[in-house]
Amino acid sequence: MTGNCPHCNGSIGQLNVGIANAVEVNGTTWKAAVFTCPLCRKILGVGFDQTAHSHFIINEMTKLLSK
Repeated sequence: MTGNCPHCNGSIGQLNVGIANAVEVNGTTWKAAVFTCPLCRKILGVGFDQTAHSHFIINEMTKLLSK
């Protein structure tokens, strides 16, 4: 399935994805997935990165259990 980028109007069949730190007003941070157009590299969307968050929880639990 393909679509058109709203920025460059290019036909895209896949997206680039990266990770960024999202910061809330109260200072809480979490990992976000950033989806960009592979042609013009403009941001198309951002969402909560469940995989990165799961890895964070596993690492924190491992630290606590190894004390």
